[in-house]
Amino acid sequence: MVGVAEPPAPGEWPEVRAEGSAPPPDNVSVEEGTVLLCPPEVIAHGLVAGIPWNIQAWSTAPAPGAKWWEVMVAVGPEMEFTLGARGFLGGGGIHVRIPEGHFFTASGHFCGRVPYVISWSGVVAEEVERLEVALRDGRTKDVPLQDGPEGIPRFFWFFPPRGVPAEIVAYGPSPPLPDPRKARDRPGSPLRAPRPRPCRARTAPRSGLWPASSAARACRLIRRGPPPSPLAAAARPRRGR
Repeated sequence: MVGVAEPPAPGEWPEVRAEGSAPPPDNVSVEEGTVLLCPPEVIAHGLVAGIPWNIQAWSTAPAPGAKWWEVMVAVGPEMEFTLGARGFLGGGGIHVRIPEGHFFTASGHFCGRVPYVISWSGVVAEEVERLEVALRDGRTKDVPLQDGPEGIPRFFWFFPPRGVPAEIVAYGPSPPLPDPRKARDRPGSPLRAPRPRPCRARTAPRSGLWPASSAARACRLIRRGPPPSPLAAAARPRRGR
């Protein structure tokens, strides 16, 4: 499929198309002491710059009679991103467990054979109502939140432009407007809703590249009003193959 690739112009978003039926899921292996609870299922797929990609999910559980010391990995839901037919261009795992006090995860994948395709994907907490990518040059783009299968939180994916520093911004619920009967304002002056205090998370280093090892260092939930001090949540991407 590399022969039909359609590289984007420098600094531009690659074209992403969702078309056709979902490809069959890839087989997954489980660690000693665990079993496959739910088989792999393709939950997102399409073409990016003319190259097929997909995200699949599955779930594991402790094997019957397994001792705790035999289970060396966490069991539960898992997700994986792959690029190219059957993942021959690369990919990697997606963090699906949100640490306490955090609001989303972000796993980045960079595949050297097609350096103009960079993938970011993750899951969001219930408090998140909207996710946005803000590029340093002022461009912004909403990131749709997708419903996952049972046991998987809402998830997201996007393919940012290469070479443009950007931030992932999560928005929480808006606080209620002030009660006019309790407002301490001058007679006749209009009430004004509190202005948002944006807090963003860098997902690219200052050099402007998007290597797979870069981290979303301070993913913050933004509430469109008080309290003024947002909560921070760090997310660390995994390397692609």
